[in-house]
Amino acid sequence: MNYQHLFAFFLAGFTLLLCLYNRKSNILRDLILATNKDESKEDPRPFSFARVQLAWWSIIILSAFASVAIATRDLPVLDSSTLILLGIGVATKGFAGAIDVSDKMRNRLSKKHVQKKEHRTFLLDLMSDKNGASISRFQAIAFNAIIGVWFIIKVWNGLGDYPVVGQIIPTIDANNLALMGISAAGYLGVKTQENKP
Repeated sequence: MNYQHLFAFFLAGFTLLLCLYNRKSNILRDLILATNKDESKEDPRPFSFARVQLAWWSIIILSAFASVAIATRDLPVLDSSTLILLGIGVATKGFAGAIDVSDKMRNRLSKKHVQKKEHRTFLLDLMSDKNGASISRFQAIAFNAIIGVWFIIKVWNGLGDYPVVGQIIPTIDANNLALMGISAAGYLGVKTQENKP
């Protein structure tokens, strides 16, 4: 059995399932609705960077975990760096959601409806705040993309070398984890101002 193809199948399958579920539930979109210029209609909510980041890492790690478990016929022991990486995604989503809920309650009390931005495209939603493209968001997206692609390549190569068993799921250096944490903190710091009038 080609375990690399199995890994690709899991990546594609989990991504497709999440996209289909998002069409019905908006699981990857912001909590606060955007208001159309017409004021009587609501636009679709913009995509949420924090939710997409958590989905990105969940799909990659889940696909690697499932593929390695099938290849080795044993549950892989995840390195603490992988758990920390997933924890950064969970914490970013949690804090971003708390900021949105707080802003939503404040806006409701003041009878103002404020949304950081209107929905445009997937990538523009992720890269932009209410003032347009944001360097803090660009930085966070770039680091997540680079480290995520590196992670996928390492798992792919490890599964290709199987049954020569080394560590198939890679260890992420502490400095790279710190980089991810700093990027997430920068995004959250700017997000606190996004829904202000």
